[in-house]
Amino acid sequence: MCFPALAAIPAALGLSATAASAGAAVTAPVAATAGTAAAGAASAAGAYQAIGTGLSALGTALSAYQGVQADQASQAASRRQAELERRRGDFEIKRLRERGQRLLGARRAGLLASGIALEGSAADTLSDAATELSLDEQAARFGAQLRAGNALYDARLAGANARSTAIGGALGALAPIIDTLGNRPAVS
Repeated sequence: MCFPALAAIPAALGLSATAASAGAAVTAPVAATAGTAAAGAASAAGAYQAIGTGLSALGTALSAYQGVQADQASQAASRRQAELERRRGDFEIKRLRERGQRLLGARRAGLLASGIALEGSAADTLSDAATELSLDEQAARFGAQLRAGNALYDARLAGANARSTAIGGALGALAPIIDTLGNRPAVS
């Protein structure tokens, strides 16, 4: 709005110079008040923009924090799962060993009860059974190690996700602040 142009209106309408100067006297304070109001509105708009930027940055930071917390919880759960898989494997191996010893003992007792000497093919049969039981134990151990390794991999992946989320959240929170600062008019 151009308030000084209002001063020219009385002259254009053919009013006296006194009326024109009175009009100018009236429009000058109005123009000053309007300028102050415009500056106040600009200041309020800047404050609203700063509040909005701050809230946006805060929201991004809180979202990132929650993401980091979730990833860290996932990491802890995966580590716990790895430990449980190790224990499960140890238990399974112990159970297989005990069952195998009972089975071999029962076979040995059966052979001896039948009067068969534990030599030759009878000994080979017991040896083969012991080898099979050992292979079962090794397979159980390998399976437990594989499951535990997968759980540890998941834990490392969750840790990496937590770090990425933290970095992304920090950068995401800074972006609106930097954007707002970059769009501010230069102070003269």
